[in-house]
This record gives sequence, C-alpha cells and structure tokens, in this order.
Amino acid sequence: MWKIDELKEVLRLCKKYNVILVSDEIHSDLVFKGHKHIPIASLIEDDFKNCITLVSPTKTFNIAGLSVSAVIISEAGLRAKFRSTLSKNGANMLNIFGLVAAEAAYSSCEKWLDELLVYLEENLNTLEEYFKENIPQIKVIRPEATYLAWLDCNGLKVPAGQLKDFFVNKAGVGLNDGFAFGKEGLGFQRLNFACPRTVLLEGLERIKKAVDGLSC
Repeated sequence: MWKIDELKEVLRLCKKYNVILVSDEIHSDLVFKGHKHIPIASLIEDDFKNCITLVSPTKTFNIAGLSVSAVIISEAGLRAKFRSTLSKNGANMLNIFGLVAAEAAYSSCEKWLDELLVYLEENLNTLEEYFKENIPQIKVIRPEATYLAWLDCNGLKVPAGQLKDFFVNKAGVGLNDGFAFGKEGLGFQRLNFACPRTVLLEGLERIKKAVDGLSC
C-alpha cells in the first residue's frame, strides 16, 4: 500500500513536470486488516488538476466480463478531452448489464465483501505457511492488499529465464512471469490466490512435487 508521504511526493513531481497523473485504484476495495487505501485525489491541496482516478467493481466482485468501470476527473477541461477521446474511439457506449451489476455490488454486497476479505487472508496465510514449511526455496512477498502474491524464486535451481516453462510444464501451474512486468521482475512469479482453498492447495502440492524433482 502507498503511504501518504509517497503519494504526496508523486503529486509533487507530477505538478512540477506538468504530468497527467492516472491512478489505477481498481483493487482499492481489497485491503487486508491493518492497512488502509488512500485515494490519491483526496490529498490534492493546491491547484493541481491533472489527476485521473480509475475505479471498478470488476476485480472485487468478479464481474470483469460485464466490462464496467468509472473514471473520476474533477477538472472540466481534462474531463472533456477524455470524453472526446472515448467518443472518437467508439468507447463511449454504456453497458446496461454492467451498470446494474455495479449498482448491486456497491449497494448490497458489503457483507459478502467482508466475508471475501476474511477468506482471502486465510488463503494468503495458507500460501505463506505452505511455502515456509514445504518449499523454503521460494519466498512469498506478503501483499497488504489484493489477491496477488509475488513469489521470489531466485532460490530455486532454475535459471530465471526458464521459470515460466518450469511452472507450466513441470509443475502444471500457470503463474504470471515477473519479467513481463519489467526486467526487475526476473526471477519472480505472481500467483493469484483468489480461488477455493482446495484448488490453492492442489497447486501448491504440484509446485512442491516439481521442486522436489529438481534434486533428483
């Protein structure tokens, strides 16, 4: 999670260099206990207007197929430019099914979300404990929010460039290759733990079997 001083520094730099700030806060509802999401727009105190905030219920409520989201732009001129660009690209049509789903999610599903967060954190604890006890070569970088955990695989006897092949073809588990997010991600994999715990455990057991096979 971004801290207040970090967010303020981003705002300062964007203002200094006249940069339009686009803040993707689509995962902002999925925050674990002890942490808090701070909308960056809430920290704007001066005349900086080049801020665009993106939000959506699709990640939180698993309705990505309905293609619904919201863009928050307080400055009228920037908002007009954004709308014009959408119109020119034919992306200005509303999705009635998505709108109804978004309204239902935000107005009637708070209890469900509370239960989801508990389940996700239990999955995260399971994930972390399993690697510590059974696959210590892989380190879990515990997230403060979202259902995506980074795995530091630099302790494996697998070249970083071959990790994707190892997990897919040896372990039978599809993860996101860290290198796809930039060269700093080399040696890392991203795991989605938003699934039934039985599925998570099956995936972990497959990874363990593949890792154990490296020492044979």
